[in-house]
Amino acid sequence: MLTPGPSDFQTWFDSFEQMEVGTLFAVAAAAAAVPVRFAARVVRAFNRVMDAVAARPLLAIALPGLLSFVGATAAGLFLRYPEPEIHDEWSYLLAADTFAAGRLTNPPHPMWKHFESFHINQQPTYQSKYPPAQGLFLALGQRATGDPIVGVWFSTALAMSAFAWMFRGWLPPRWALWGSIIVFLRVGVSSYWAQGYWGGAVAALGGALVYGAYPRLRSAPTVRDSVLLALGLVVLSNSRPFEGLVVSIPIALALGWQFLKARPIPRPAWLARVAAPVLLILAADAAWIMTYNKAVTGSATTMPYFVHAKTYARISQWIFGGLNQPPPYRHETMRRYYEGEELPFYERQQHLDELLVEIPWKMVRATNIPYAGLMVLPVVFAFGVWRRRRTRLAIAGFGAALAAASTLTIFMSHYGAPAAACGFLIVMQGLRHLNALKARGRRFGRLAALGVTLVTFCMFLYLVWAHSQVGAWGHIRAHVQERIEEIQGDHLVVVRYGPRHSVHMEWVYNRADIDASRVAWARDMGDEENAELIAYFLARGRKIWLMEIDDDGVLPQPVPYPGLK
Repeated sequence: MLTPGPSDFQTWFDSFEQMEVGTLFAVAAAAAAVPVRFAARVVRAFNRVMDAVAARPLLAIALPGLLSFVGATAAGLFLRYPEPEIHDEWSYLLAADTFAAGRLTNPPHPMWKHFESFHINQQPTYQSKYPPAQGLFLALGQRATGDPIVGVWFSTALAMSAFAWMFRGWLPPRWALWGSIIVFLRVGVSSYWAQGYWGGAVAALGGALVYGAYPRLRSAPTVRDSVLLALGLVVLSNSRPFEGLVVSIPIALALGWQFLKARPIPRPAWLARVAAPVLLILAADAAWIMTYNKAVTGSATTMPYFVHAKTYARISQWIFGGLNQPPPYRHETMRRYYEGEELPFYERQQHLDELLVEIPWKMVRATNIPYAGLMVLPVVFAFGVWRRRRTRLAIAGFGAALAAASTLTIFMSHYGAPAAACGFLIVMQGLRHLNALKARGRRFGRLAALGVTLVTFCMFLYLVWAHSQVGAWGHIRAHVQERIEEIQGDHLVVVRYGPRHSVHMEWVYNRADIDASRVAWARDMGDEENAELIAYFLARGRKIWLMEIDDDGVLPQPVPYPGLK
């Protein structure tokens, strides 16, 4: 095989988490043996540097974002360019191409049955099934530079600065900067949130804005912070609406309680400074979402996601949902994916014993990308973390997100991105308790806390190295497309799969304007139906190719379509 499958990636990340947990414990034990004077000098030097930067709020907020953009760009350009590999990534790229062209969606292609693919609607319009936020950021990169991956790097940089701003509302300045460093090292450069097209950073940005606005609104409500809270909710509703709603409920309840208590300002002032700006922006967001739904699905209240589910999916997004019976599949590879890959996973979770095994793994997936072994800190210091009253809100948000994760049939780490703000806040409180540890009069916890940061930095280097190594499938597809584009003229490639082909290595994805693309990829549907497709594209002057794929470990070679002159 050319690349690890999804289960192999999950195994890799799980082993990475176990390695980091073990390393954290080893560093904490080693810190206890370091001479007191040496430890004190190291801690003082570190604190001086942190305090110098933290004393400049704009610098402390902007620096993580700038470092993330530079670091992610360098990793993408000089180590391994992020080619799309996962089905979802192509769906988001279709949205980006559509938005970059100034359209909300695309009319169905006359030959649309040959262009059906995963996570994409062909009817009533041709567009991604996903909410638009990720596609909009990708479109920004595409319009600005011609390359949608720049939109990923930009969204990651914004998320890093949003985390820095959020931390300053919850933690002392030095600790806020420290938290920014931890987040940057974990997800700001080489994670798939920063080097892939299927999201993570955008939803994390929304969560950071929501949880960063709350402590400011609690102490001194302003219209500015209310607007930032509302913008965070807008990002969440347009990226991961279900998880974003769940993680926002504790904030809504806390603000409602603040209004009832009329603190720290009277209710009329609270309504003017907080409620009015938030409600106005959310009303505009609702109008936008309904406009987008109407354009894509024909109904203002029907999301593209549910049109796709009704048309193709056999399973419900939630484990307690019923099975769907879509129309007969036109393509065997799509039937194999929806019935052979997704359906058994759903059916296993309908049995209590299997469900009880799967739920803990969903929790692991919710934490292993952003936090990995760092989550051991709040677990070890659970009582001390809980005693901090303000941290309880983050715990409530994170707990709600984990509970929501357990109800989803399939869960990937970026699904939990809206709760990343809560998770990192809890981690930092755990780190603060580690920092305060004493034994026999020695504050070895200070050095241990620095050691945790050092471990995180080492894991950051490991992730950068892994980014340069993992993944080949996307580059194989890009290489074949480049070879075809080197041939003069426009092309149609008809893809015919054999029984050994992996459904995770999909070739049939297209741009928003298929007829204007240099290379169009179509599914083989037999000679009779192919004849109409070929006639359509021959009339437009395209060269027609056939690419047969059975063994995915062999580089496919397009050949002129048989029987054509």
